[in-house]
Amino acid sequence: MNLLEEAKTIAKGAGLAFLGFGASKIFTYIWRLVLARAGTDVYGLFSLGVALLTIAVAVSLLGLANGVERFAAYYYGKNERDKIKGVLTAALKISLAASIAIGVLLYVFAGAIARGIFGKPEMEVIIQFMAIALPAATLTEICFSAMKALQQIKYAIITKNVLDSAFKIALAAIPAFLSWGLLGLSAGYAAACFLTVLAFIYFLDRKVFPLFSAKIKSANVNRELLSFSLPLVVVSIASSSFYIIDTLVLGILKTANEVGVYNAASPTATLLLLMPTALLSLFLPVMTAEYAKDKKEKVTAIYRIVSKWILLANLPVLLGMVLFSRLIVVRFFGVEYAAAAIPLVILSFGYFTLSFFWTSFYVLSMLKKTKQIMLFAIVNISVNFTLAFLLVPQYGMVGAATSTAVAMGVYGLLFFGAARKYFKASPFDKRLLAFALGFGAVFFVTWLAESVFGFGVAEKLALFFAVVFVYLLAALKFGFIGEVEKELFRKAFKRTGLRGLKEL
Repeated sequence: MNLLEEAKTIAKGAGLAFLGFGASKIFTYIWRLVLARAGTDVYGLFSLGVALLTIAVAVSLLGLANGVERFAAYYYGKNERDKIKGVLTAALKISLAASIAIGVLLYVFAGAIARGIFGKPEMEVIIQFMAIALPAATLTEICFSAMKALQQIKYAIITKNVLDSAFKIALAAIPAFLSWGLLGLSAGYAAACFLTVLAFIYFLDRKVFPLFSAKIKSANVNRELLSFSLPLVVVSIASSSFYIIDTLVLGILKTANEVGVYNAASPTATLLLLMPTALLSLFLPVMTAEYAKDKKEKVTAIYRIVSKWILLANLPVLLGMVLFSRLIVVRFFGVEYAAAAIPLVILSFGYFTLSFFWTSFYVLSMLKKTKQIMLFAIVNISVNFTLAFLLVPQYGMVGAATSTAVAMGVYGLLFFGAARKYFKASPFDKRLLAFALGFGAVFFVTWLAESVFGFGVAEKLALFFAVVFVYLLAALKFGFIGEVEKELFRKAFKRTGLRGLKEL
């Protein structure tokens, strides 16, 4: 398989993933809008509960989601089905046991956490239902990683990004409509988690890999899997920390109202992860399969192509987030959430930086450099928590966003440096870096001009499209949209029946 075929595999998976993640973002926004209309206080308290569940899932996984993605992909490349089954069954059993144990503790101490840590007794019922949902939410992540590792992104997207979101909307809208308050919202969320994991197990066994078939024996790979995965527990927590540390510190030091307003900015900024997440959905499985065949040059080429795609796709998105930050939060969440505009801009820069360097994380995972990744995760959590506790008391939401954005930048640069050291390859060349910095400066000047002159919505849109048009022309002129991309575009347009693309 040549490089174009590998790129087509990743692009095809990315296309499916993009549609799925796009649908998921729409559904998630609808779900959050349902919650947000209950008031900033209720939305803030519920956001704290979801943040706690995210931490509990990260701990319960024991790093096994990353282990499944790496080893199942590796054995898939070698066509060793007994070892694939060994990886999947071990990960499911171990994570289920861990999640039940942690869930019991979380349920028992829900009142103490609500009163002692957050000073918000009304959170107790939320924490209890999140504890009940924990095993289902944990197994969902294992199944999702398994589907990606086996390059069956279609079923992963259907379940994770469509069905899960639909379940949450339906089971949040009903209690919200009937005014059942936090109790109804929490019970609905837990029920949605269980419906999602049942759908995942069905698709995994029936459509992806015969997990429960007696015809395939399960090889014992527990030791290898755990030695790789356990150091990644901290990494899982660190990856989740971008969504939760700022929220948790705000919840501890500030009011539920501020947490609610801030959580209009935080999920919105994750739109910068939409294209990278789609592109990376098959990045590790494809890259690891080639690495198993000892094809380092092809792995390096894949690394650079996907990194370039992420950078080129996200620069215009960053500009849009910066120019239209206030419009976005007010239009979708309401005027009472307008203060989230500045945190949204700050977080957007953080997510942009991290999304580009996330390919380097996958390179390190491929090389099994989990101890180095764990060390970087510890640094990330330390930076994030330290800055949050220093900045939030005085600057509130702006301080929370700044601490998270800085931690993302540090985390990404550490991955980049380590990947360059161990793999002897960089995700970009000097020309691409100069291009990115140049247009980064253009985008900054555009935002500065808008801030000074106070353009209206129509003027902002005209300015945005003009800059993006010049940006695309420059990308073509300097060869950053190369032969691989052009061939992919030709094939994509050919399927639509369009003509006249021979000179592209």
